Amino acid sequence: MASAVLSRGLLTLVIAVQLTSGLKSEICNDLKCSHGCIRFQNQNVCACPPGYVFKKSSDTKCESKSLSQPAGSGLSNQITCSNVLQNLTHNFIQSDGTWRPVNDPYKCVIHDNKYLKIADCTTKPAKNSIWLYENGQIKAKNTNLCVTSRKSSKYAKAYLQTCKKNTSLQKWSYDTKFAQIRQPKTTRCMTFGNGVDVAIKVQSSCRISSFGRYVTQVEREAKTDKLKIGSFNIQIFGRNKMKENDVVKVLLRILSRYDMCLVMEIRDASETSFPDLVSQLKTYSGKNYAYIVGPRVGRSSSKEQYGFIYRTDRMFVHESWQYPDLADQFERPPFLVTFELIQPTTHSGNYLTIIPSHTKPDNAIDEINALVDVYDAWEEKSENANAIIMGDLNADCSYVCKSCWSNVDLYNDDRFTWYVDTDVDTTSGNSDCAYDRVVAAGDWLPRATCCATPFDYQVAYGLSDQLTKDVSDHYPIEWTLS
Repeated sequence: MASAVLSRGLLTLVIAVQLTSGLKSEICNDLKCSHGCIRFQNQNVCACPPGYVFKKSSDTKCESKSLSQPAGSGLSNQITCSNVLQNLTHNFIQSDGTWRPVNDPYKCVIHDNKYLKIADCTTKPAKNSIWLYENGQIKAKNTNLCVTSRKSSKYAKAYLQTCKKNTSLQKWSYDTKFAQIRQPKTTRCMTFGNGVDVAIKVQSSCRISSFGRYVTQVEREAKTDKLKIGSFNIQIFGRNKMKENDVVKVLLRILSRYDMCLVMEIRDASETSFPDLVSQLKTYSGKNYAYIVGPRVGRSSSKEQYGFIYRTDRMFVHESWQYPDLADQFERPPFLVTFELIQPTTHSGNYLTIIPSHTKPDNAIDEINALVDVYDAWEEKSENANAIIMGDLNADCSYVCKSCWSNVDLYNDDRFTWYVDTDVDTTSGNSDCAYDRVVAAGDWLPRATCCATPFDYQVAYGLSDQLTKDVSDHYPIEWTLS
């Protein structure tokens, strides 16, 4: 399903346009819209980026306000420059597994195990508001119920029925051109009225909104002093994975969320896959991403690399250092990178050092403890105590048991602050383990680091179980430097 999905931390505006007459959206500073407002060319419509609202309904200038949208909703107020609100009762956008009206991100589609309706959404969407897209069907999460309708009715309620493979009434597609949830090869689409607790209906003849047609993710960001950073073990990333187009599309969507992202488990003797991925990311996102990658390391013939992807308008590489590991403590010794920040955060200096680690599972505790040695060596070398240790530490379940934490020096040393709880699941498979972690040290980094959480891309993008596994057996961990 083509859908727009917004990040929870650095909220970005997800508004795009594709008009059949060839019109397009523009950043319209030159069209009397400020702060990166989007104006639909040749249409008297503007929209504000996250964190901004129009000063008054007839004004095209935005002013800042504190963010108050529900987490994951991401759409800010939209209004016509001529002070005429549009009736967008056919237009939906997907966000973190929820379906929301494009003109009211505070509401979403929920169900009561029978009928669908529009209702207010809390900051954490309820279980009955999360939907999966599988085999061309829209399925209520944690059920075997799929959305269906009555074929003979011109304007009937949408409802849930046991999922069936061979019924056209349970088939749905997301029309990217018109941002509508439609039944394929028909003019039938979902619609709703105004207000709260309004039933979702299926209309036999859908109108096309004159507001604009939302198609794909186009980010128009207000200037921010926050950086969004990711850490992602992309399982066995190499040439074979780059041949899987559906997988690559998901990876591009995920990686475009971040100002910088650590990528682990790069296994490619040709060393061409990672540069190819970054090249495609630049084209996909429209942003100037660059990369730095460490040497191929590993005791066995299965060598891996640590790679960093970063936005050149946010930072650049100041220094890198391959930890020498003279004592042979690591299966994959860390490749440290220090970034110089172009937009320094409130609490920081200009430099951010990342110490990456993908530990050997059977030796996880010893390698995690050895990361203290890496940090100490880096602090002595650089005279900079501020660093982030992050990656797939295999720091949970059988590799670091519940009674083993007293033996983990990195955990018990007061210099280090851990940001991913042990009860969090960072894996996309059947296991429930917090393998991936973020650890901060220094005088300002622990105060500036916030909200390290896994990004469940299956729910966010409505992926099947198989495609989710094909992407990776891990979720990326994302956090903000603010």
